[in-house]
Amino acid sequence: MKISRLDNGLTYAVHPMDVSYVSIVASVGLGSLYESKKESAHLLEHLVFEGTKTRDYREILDEFDSSTVNNNYNAQTYPDKILFMSFGAKNKADKMMGIISDIIQNPTFPRDRMDIEKEAVRRELASASDGLTTELVSAMYGKMFRNSDLDNALRIASDDEIASLTREDILKEHDYFFRPDNVAVVIYGGINTIKGKGIVHENFSDFSGRFRGIRKPVIKPTYDTSDEIVKSKMVSGPTLAFGFPIPEYRSDNREERVALEVVADLLNKRFMDALRHKNGYVYDVSADTTNYAQFGSLLVATECSHENMDRVKEEVSKQISLMHGGEIDGVELEKILYSSRDEQNVALYTQPVPAAMTIASAYIYTKDAKYTKSLDKDLDINIDIVREVSEKYLNPDRMSKVSLLPK
Repeated sequence: MKISRLDNGLTYAVHPMDVSYVSIVASVGLGSLYESKKESAHLLEHLVFEGTKTRDYREILDEFDSSTVNNNYNAQTYPDKILFMSFGAKNKADKMMGIISDIIQNPTFPRDRMDIEKEAVRRELASASDGLTTELVSAMYGKMFRNSDLDNALRIASDDEIASLTREDILKEHDYFFRPDNVAVVIYGGINTIKGKGIVHENFSDFSGRFRGIRKPVIKPTYDTSDEIVKSKMVSGPTLAFGFPIPEYRSDNREERVALEVVADLLNKRFMDALRHKNGYVYDVSADTTNYAQFGSLLVATECSHENMDRVKEEVSKQISLMHGGEIDGVELEKILYSSRDEQNVALYTQPVPAAMTIASAYIYTKDAKYTKSLDKDLDINIDIVREVSEKYLNPDRMSKVSLLPK
C-alpha cells in the first residue's frame, strides 16, 4: 500500500493487486455530525451528480455507466463522512477518477435540479424511517448518546427542514468542507503504484483551498442503564434492545474491529442457546456491531412475549456478564474463525470496495499510515484478543436498554 499526500494536502493511497478491476473511493469529512443545516450534507451528496462546469447530469450518469461494472457507482452520507465510490475494469480507472474528481471539485448545483433532488431525499428518508429497525436503532442511539451531537445527527430531518434548504446553503457547505486537506482518495485493485499516483496528480493537483476546521463534535455516552420504554406502532409485542456505546472506538484498528465482529458472533450463539433452544423465550436474536470512523456500538435485539420480558432481560444480562468476565468458548470461537461469516469479516479488508471505503474514512480522521500496513498481514484473532475486547467494550455497567411496546 503506497500512501502519499499532494502538496495541497489531499491524502491518497494506491494498493496494487493482481486483478482485472479497480475500485476508487473518495471520502469527504462532512456528515450530519458537522453540517450547519439538517440534511444539507445529504442533499449536497445528491446534487454534485446533477451537473459540473463541464458535464450536465445526463453526461455524468452516462459516463459512469460506460466506465463501471454493472453501473457500480454510488455515494452515501454518514454521520461522519460522505463517500463517493466506483468500481470498474482497470483500463477505466482514468475515466472513473476524472468523473469523481469533477463532481467533488466543480459542481454547479443547478437551481432546476434542487426541487427534484429534495423530493428524492425526502422519499429516501421516508423509506429509511418507515421501519422497525430504524426506529429501534434511533431510540437506542438516542439513549446511549443523549445530550451529545450524535443524538441529533441520527435524527431524520422533517420535510420542512429539507424544503427550507437553499442553493446558498449547499454552496456554503461545499465551499467550507470540500477542501483537499479534508478529502482522502483510495485506488485499490489492478493498478500499479506509478499509474495510480499519476491519475491522482492529474485530477487533483489543482484542487485548491484549505479546510479551516470545525468544532469537534461531542460524542459522549450517557451509560444510562435504566430500561427506557418507547411506545411504537411498529410492533405487535415487546421488542427489546441492548446497546453498548463505544465512543473511543477507532475504525483504523483492524484487529479490534474484526474481533468485535467475532464477539458479536459469539453472543449470537450464546443468546440462541440460552433464549431459544434452552428456554424458548424468543424465536430469534441478533447481535451486531455498527462502526464509524470516530465511534461505534454493539447492539442486541430480540422479540418476546410480555410474560417473558423480564426473563429475557435477565438472561441477556447474565450472558453479557459472563463474556465480560472472560468466559469464552474456545471450541465455538474456532468454529466462528473458520466459518463463512468470518470470511466476510476478513473480506471487509481484502475486497476492493469495502476496504477502500474503510481506509479512506480512517485517513480523514487519523492520518495514520500504520493501519494500511496491517492490511498486508494475516489477522490472528485468538481467544486472548477476544477476551480483551469483551472486557473492554462488553461492560454490563455500560449497557443501555430500550423496550419498544405496542402503542
